[in-house]
Amino acid sequence: MGRLKGKIPRSMKDHRTRAGRTYGEAVRGILERYPQAKTARVLVKQYGLIACELEALSMQIEVAREKLNRPLDLRRLKREQRVLRGQLLGLERYLAELSSGARSDGGLSALMTQGRL
Repeated sequence: MGRLKGKIPRSMKDHRTRAGRTYGEAVRGILERYPQAKTARVLVKQYGLIACELEALSMQIEVAREKLNRPLDLRRLKREQRVLRGQLLGLERYLAELSSGARSDGGLSALMTQGRL
């Protein structure tokens, strides 16, 4: 897989789908905020994929809310959503540090062991 227009890393078979558009928007947004993040291609790609998962979970939560007799599903989905949000924020924080040159000790592995990612 190559790159899409705008030099964003490719991650899906078809980027014309809803998930593909969400991925593209997330990756373009992060690259606009942190242009130096282009060097961390794998992390940028993961950021986009997590954003897609969050969107899909949001749609599942809406469906679970419509079915009022599904409180367990709703709690499980919200828990997954919190975890994904934390991962997304951790990746964004790391990409910001990477872009500014103020990277923390140990890089990505230190963030993971500290539970920040």
